[in-house]
Amino acid sequence: MLRLLSCLGFSFLKLVVAKLTKAFYTMPLSIIPPIPPRRPPDPFLIGKQRIHLPSISSLLKSLVVEEADKKKHAYFTFVFASGRSTDSEGQIGLVCDALGTPEIALSLRDEVYKDCRLTVDSLLDIDMLDEAMAHINDASWPKRPHMILCATGDINIMVKKVLEPYVTDNGLLVRPGPIEPKSDELVGLGTQHTFRAQTEPNGGCLVAFANPWWKDRIVFLCGGIHGIGTVGALWLLNEYLIGNGQQWGNNLSDPNVPGKLFESIEREYKNPIKEFRKLVPPHDVCNLTTKFPKLKFSE
Repeated sequence: MLRLLSCLGFSFLKLVVAKLTKAFYTMPLSIIPPIPPRRPPDPFLIGKQRIHLPSISSLLKSLVVEEADKKKHAYFTFVFASGRSTDSEGQIGLVCDALGTPEIALSLRDEVYKDCRLTVDSLLDIDMLDEAMAHINDASWPKRPHMILCATGDINIMVKKVLEPYVTDNGLLVRPGPIEPKSDELVGLGTQHTFRAQTEPNGGCLVAFANPWWKDRIVFLCGGIHGIGTVGALWLLNEYLIGNGQQWGNNLSDPNVPGKLFESIEREYKNPIKEFRKLVPPHDVCNLTTKFPKLKFSE
């Protein structure tokens, strides 16, 4: 008798499941609630703190690591473009992508981390990617660095990789300020003004956003359409680190965005120099006019 009741119960359960399944698949689409789109993380939040360029030094100080000996330690890595990744466009990084990096390292040591240990190193993008993937989402890794990405995503693969989590399901990039969608363009956040290589080759951008792999670390993107834009972004980052950025603030179009879009002003050389198209390979290596001010801000 128990066996018969068990079989009847199982048959009844199968019938109910079949009826419910049929009802679901024949339900009018208007009745089925839509699946809400995935909301990417806010790129400008570190914990509950919003990144603000003029006060970036204070935020960096609050993110130091306390190590076993109770000493506070901060880690920074400059990431340079190699052009070696299969996802890059193959162009080599430029020597001017490193201009200003020693000054930034000194500012970090002397202005931001006076009372802390500081380790600063430099890696190519393909090396940084390997190291990051070995510790991705590992909040216990003590040496997880803040990253300064030199050059844009067409040749520096780390730019593309750290921005991937900020892409929505429909493919729209959640722009942390002015991020380049192509190798020859920089697009503004609020004005949607586009710097193009043909008309404004000296365009550059500085953007600070949360590292999606280590939530308590900041990524600084210093890039430009050409090398001079990257140089301008590195100089600008240094000015914010030493406390001279109050006059420029955050993004002019959206003050909640820690990103600046600008044109660098080329230096006029007194001695003859080669046309950059005649260099092998062709590339532009040029410095800026003076120490500061030497940028024309758009956002």
